[in-house]
Amino acid sequence: MTFPLKAKKIWTSGAPAPNTFSMFRREVEVGAFEQASLRISTGHYYALYVNGEHVTRLFHRYFDFHKQYQDVDIAAYLKAESLNTIALLCYGGGADSGLMAELIADGDVLTATDSSWRWQRYSAYNAQAPGRALLFGIEEQYDARHEALGWSGNAYDDSGWAFCEAVRADNKWRNFTPSTTCNLTYDPVQGESFAALQLCKEREGVKANLTLPRQGIAVFATVITCCEETTISLFASNAPSRVTVDGQPVAMEEDLPLSAGEHLLVLTSLGSLELLIHTRGDIGVSANTLAGADADWAVMVLESQYVKYPWHESPGDVIRQAPEVDEAHGKPTANALKAAFPEAFEAVKTAQDSSFFRVVSQECFMPPNGIVHPMISKVHPPTTTQAEINISDSQGLLNPQDGPCVIRPTEGFDVHFIVDLGREYIGYVDMTLDAPQGTLLDIQCFELLDDTGCFYMRNGFSYVCREGDQQFTSNYRRGGRYISVTIRNMTAPVTFHSLALLHNAAPVERVGQFTCDDALLNTVYEMSRDTAELCMLDTYVDCPGHEQNFWVGDARVTAMVNLLNFGMYGFNQHCIRMVGQSLSPDYVESNFADNAEFRANRFLSMAAFQAYPPASSLPMWSYLWVMQCHDHFLHGGNMEDLEENYGYVSRNMENSLLLTGDRGLLDYDGAYNLIEWATNDLTPYGEVTANSIFMAKSYELVAEMADVLSKAEDAERYRRLAQETKEAINATCWDEERQAYVDTVRDEVSYKTHLRFCEEQEMEVLSYEDYLSLSRISEQTNTLALLYDIAPEDRAQKILPILTRVKEGHYIFGSPAGRSVGEPKEGELVDNIVAIGSPFFLFFTIDALFKTGHGDIAMQVMRRDWGDMLEHGTNTCWETFKMKDGHYTRSIAHAWAASPAVYLQRNVLGITPLKPGFSEFTVTPYTSNLQRASGSVATPHGPIHVSWELNGNGEPRIEVDAPDGCAYVPPE
Repeated sequence: MTFPLKAKKIWTSGAPAPNTFSMFRREVEVGAFEQASLRISTGHYYALYVNGEHVTRLFHRYFDFHKQYQDVDIAAYLKAESLNTIALLCYGGGADSGLMAELIADGDVLTATDSSWRWQRYSAYNAQAPGRALLFGIEEQYDARHEALGWSGNAYDDSGWAFCEAVRADNKWRNFTPSTTCNLTYDPVQGESFAALQLCKEREGVKANLTLPRQGIAVFATVITCCEETTISLFASNAPSRVTVDGQPVAMEEDLPLSAGEHLLVLTSLGSLELLIHTRGDIGVSANTLAGADADWAVMVLESQYVKYPWHESPGDVIRQAPEVDEAHGKPTANALKAAFPEAFEAVKTAQDSSFFRVVSQECFMPPNGIVHPMISKVHPPTTTQAEINISDSQGLLNPQDGPCVIRPTEGFDVHFIVDLGREYIGYVDMTLDAPQGTLLDIQCFELLDDTGCFYMRNGFSYVCREGDQQFTSNYRRGGRYISVTIRNMTAPVTFHSLALLHNAAPVERVGQFTCDDALLNTVYEMSRDTAELCMLDTYVDCPGHEQNFWVGDARVTAMVNLLNFGMYGFNQHCIRMVGQSLSPDYVESNFADNAEFRANRFLSMAAFQAYPPASSLPMWSYLWVMQCHDHFLHGGNMEDLEENYGYVSRNMENSLLLTGDRGLLDYDGAYNLIEWATNDLTPYGEVTANSIFMAKSYELVAEMADVLSKAEDAERYRRLAQETKEAINATCWDEERQAYVDTVRDEVSYKTHLRFCEEQEMEVLSYEDYLSLSRISEQTNTLALLYDIAPEDRAQKILPILTRVKEGHYIFGSPAGRSVGEPKEGELVDNIVAIGSPFFLFFTIDALFKTGHGDIAMQVMRRDWGDMLEHGTNTCWETFKMKDGHYTRSIAHAWAASPAVYLQRNVLGITPLKPGFSEFTVTPYTSNLQRASGSVATPHGPIHVSWELNGNGEPRIEVDAPDGCAYVPPE
């Protein structure tokens, strides 16, 4: 059956409103039936209800020009021979907004979306909320006092709702196919313990949410008037680049004494700013001198180039190009600032405050019956108070079976508690409670307690209670280990019947296993496997706690863990296909119709869904996707998938040819060149060695795929291109003086590219001497040259010590934007070489160590670096190594760091496919100092189980249990 049969694309009537949730309803008579389903396709997110019962909710990703629909079985929710209500809550307001649905029972369409469906904006959601959210535009703010009670049920009167409008046929939604995503889990997870149970209150002072009226550098200013000598401290939602009071720099969150009178406060930011001037004294703010009467705050917006290439330039780079910033911050009074910029300042529009900022700026107090985690009290010791938390049956917040938890008001205080789920999860916060009207809940999910205390993540929402019993499930999916809840405005007791996170991820089956006689390695394997599982949602995602975005390079690691441990080949192919579709003319038309380079096929596959402007390509990520396609066939053996994927990857390599310069190296203007988080010498133009290394390897892998498909001419051509690229790398990227491969080629020829590109992009031009000073030798580039057979034998021996440096564990977190012009800063290099910056790159390092016969170092690295994560009290894999600012890492669950779940099975357990789909495989374990190991890997035929144990001669005695279709070939 095709879709749509009768459904029309509909949406709300009138002008589209951004960041809105809208309710849609249709009543339909249903007779007797045996099977019934609702086929649905929307632009973004929906929650489905039938006769008032929640059925499913889904955030989905796919292109409009290859639209997919979900076929949701609703037979159990329908009533035969009765009137039934189909209701959907949809998010939208942008260009992709729309809803198509049709109810099919026993093959007949009973109802389909058209202009007879009714809709109403869901006013309980604040469409003007501040801040930002993960996959939605703004913070989730819900006011249950405006809730449309019973709106999804049969008894609800929707006669006052408007009729939907059929969306004009623009042909943007086309080529419908059944959804290839899987049904996600929906399992409630309760807390295991409390990380905090305390009193709190919002800090006193003046609060402002300052909005930036247009793109540029914002210089915010106000005059603080103190009635008497007082002390202030400044808190902000995100740290300003510069802060001065009376022309002198000040630090955030530190006490600053002020005399009676007027004081000029100036802050510079590249975006809007939420700010609290905390004081217990009597102060006022005014910007009348700068922006006219009745202005509390003023802003001067300096036109500037935005950060076009965030991995190659920083906000600081942009701000340094504006000398007005230094001049403004040097002025001691408002009159002096006004004289310097007489017409530049304008009044600032202020927004509502965010739940996030209320939480991060609140002050906490420790009552006699309170709880606070040592990591919190060490950094932010709560003020002691003799007031007690009026709470009974607190365990009911962790286990609803223990009965409800009742929290009563404590005069002068709010209540704050943090529930620890025990490990990272991702899903929807769900709560059932009884509360007085107007009670405000500020809820934040976060991942980590570290040396900064609670590492909050802008990952929460606010909920204003209506009177009485109520149940709420957030419509924003969040990742985290901790749920922080602050209860404000209590006028009567609040009773919690339940608080949970509805875990929402791909339903993986843990087919793969690994265990050995080293307990640490066993735990490292489990944390790596579990992290990958958390990063499999509707697609692979980078992490559950922050972006939840489909980053294609991250996906290569997660995909390998999936193929070996879960065997979800359909999921893997779904993600591969989405990337492949980004190479189509439809993709160019939808995203880059005005881009001449894209129209000429001078681009590579997307780096992150859907596009990452101004260019969607991060070359290394595109080539890692080619490798993923090769892995998919090697492990899954599906010929139909191979034929489909060959069409994608061959197009990617043909486009690569168009981006290859005269010297035979990839030379891609506007690319987001990145290897990992380190201070490599990388630019958004020019001949980046790692790009060409990956391109050469991709040519080889595509040649192998062509061989299987009996495309002999293609295979021969791609092998020739691979060899030519290797020769070009060795001819141009090798530094004879330093006896290593450079990150980026820097010579007189490439300097001309620098001059041209910078002129076209209006970027800073460097002198030739400064240009050359940026040249770097790195562990990353030289490791890749070894791993992918670029270096001939004599050069391989010379750069091998660069690979094995990893045994010292000297890592430096950074980015290409942080490298210095001229003499490198202290801490930027290790012995004049760029060091590894994140666990992600160890995916390549460990592979290269095993390949070059240094497996013992690989084992040392896995024990040391993942063991360090465990020692810090976490049980998932970090995005970065410990950062300098006190944070352990930005993301505590990042599957690009899950490589031990690959190498412990592939190299230590030793299971390796010799032919596609494991139709033939061998077992060659790396025993190191282990005595035994056992486990399994997934195959299309079922799991292969292997165990080995050293005999008296120190040789492994291998036992294999393989399913039919998998032939074991003993090692020679």
